[in-house]
Amino acid sequence: MRPGGSGGGSRPGAFLHDRCGGEQHRLWPDGRFRGDRCPGHRTTVRTNLFGTFHVTRAVLPAMRRQRAGCIFNLSSVGGMLGFAGASVYCATKFALEGFSESLALEVADFGIRVTIVEPGFFRTDFLDGSSGRYGNRPVDDADYASRSAQWRDTYEVHNHRQAGDPAKLGLALVRLAGEANLPLRYAAGADALQSILDKLEQVRGEMEQWSELSRSTDGPFRSCRRRGSLLRRPGRIPWDEVIRPPVERALLANSPAELAPTRPGHCR
Repeated sequence: MRPGGSGGGSRPGAFLHDRCGGEQHRLWPDGRFRGDRCPGHRTTVRTNLFGTFHVTRAVLPAMRRQRAGCIFNLSSVGGMLGFAGASVYCATKFALEGFSESLALEVADFGIRVTIVEPGFFRTDFLDGSSGRYGNRPVDDADYASRSAQWRDTYEVHNHRQAGDPAKLGLALVRLAGEANLPLRYAAGADALQSILDKLEQVRGEMEQWSELSRSTDGPFRSCRRRGSLLRRPGRIPWDEVIRPPVERALLANSPAELAPTRPGHCR
């Protein structure tokens, strides 16, 4: 297996996908962020996100027919936490994580398993000019320009000095493909593992700190207390059990208040 392509795991049906060519763009925001003026942004999204969509769509029919398969989508530590100077890149990886997590629920009944691979920094050409580049428009703000230059210097210092070994990552993925119980997420590298654990601790702390305000937005709707939140239900939304009854009641009552749309996490 090699980054940027696909390869077989320890048995038929194992599939690895990262990107389908193109460049990784690490773009520093300059206050004039407009997608129609930044073709590099579109290239990054097409490569990192839509490339995965297309290849996944191509392999799923065969996996469904054989009722088996595993998909490894290569995200990044930047799919779990943001990095200054890499906003567009991280946006694509965050999106890839949401896609992969949802896909895992959608294909589980067919015996297909999905794992999100989150590498840290590996000794590849990722930091080379051939792989990553910055925005093609100069930054007017001196503060941004200075900080952007600092990030470039940091990348140059660490280029080809990263701790991660791509060959060992390949072996780890082959081993994962042979496991009976695949994890939804696999952090590759000690740096990625520690960074993600720190992020989870930070998020938990914020959730606990603001938990009272979070709960204050729930309404006094009896059906919610009876059924519980849709967010606690794995897989697809149960239409017959949860959504159809209030919709039918609303149609029969013909009341404007009752006709308010039902949406996940909200019931009357």
